[in-house]
Amino acid sequence: MSAPGITQNTHAKDAAIDGSISVGRTNHFASTHNQMHDNFFSDGGGYPAGGATVLNTHTPTQGGTVWKVTGTDAGGTAALSAAAGNEHTGVLLITNDGDDNDQTNLFSGHKSFIMNATAKDLTFRARFRITSTAAAHQGFFIGLSSNDTADFIDDNAAAFDDGTSQSTYGIFRKADGGELLYTAATQNATTKGGTVGVGDALSGTANAVINNWMLATIHLVSKSAAQFTAHISLKDETTGVIHAFHGVTDTGELAYASQVPMTPCICIKAGGDTVITYEIDYVDVIQKK
Repeated sequence: MSAPGITQNTHAKDAAIDGSISVGRTNHFASTHNQMHDNFFSDGGGYPAGGATVLNTHTPTQGGTVWKVTGTDAGGTAALSAAAGNEHTGVLLITNDGDDNDQTNLFSGHKSFIMNATAKDLTFRARFRITSTAAAHQGFFIGLSSNDTADFIDDNAAAFDDGTSQSTYGIFRKADGGELLYTAATQNATTKGGTVGVGDALSGTANAVINNWMLATIHLVSKSAAQFTAHISLKDETTGVIHAFHGVTDTGELAYASQVPMTPCICIKAGGDTVITYEIDYVDVIQKK
């Protein structure tokens, strides 16, 4: 469990890609560690003390609040919830109040992750689940993005806001048409991967199953002087099924050109008049310097 309000940790990771993505984590307490890696870590128990947090009341600072909560939902909250199952440190419960197009967004103040000609490999991991019953009306994003505005997901949750001069890499799920599938979102400021604002399909049927814990992993790996590769996976811990996307194109959204710094973010948006609730166990990002 991380201490409340700490934006950086001293975790290091070893990543392996074998068709799925597996990441192990080892603790390092040497003072030199953070000189070698850029780190962000937040678990449910690390949310600022005080319980439910009303929108727009927290501004993240180095060594201060982990998340800034924004959105158009005056009743939306992000709060520490009681432990469930093996989530012994508790979880971050994100809720909106059930009005169509209401949204609750969490953005970190740690906006320093970038893939460019001098940057090194990056690994993002997050564990989450849907707990509300109206799954067909929920838009969701978790990952990294330079877009930290209140309207991250478009109205009716049909797409994420691809904006301009933006970098985004993560897991997205649109609510438009009652679809339940997660996709791999990849883009830089000039090129969008897959369907614009939606992303590329993950292998198999990556559907949103209520109460099933999901492990999302993003691994961005330097490939050449101008490009990198993106390996994105989503594992359903109940079924053991892994849904994956491997982006290896030499141009476009995986080029270093037009990349801008990104921050960890979690965004939900109602695609109908229904309450949305998600639980976040942890978010963990590390990049070699």
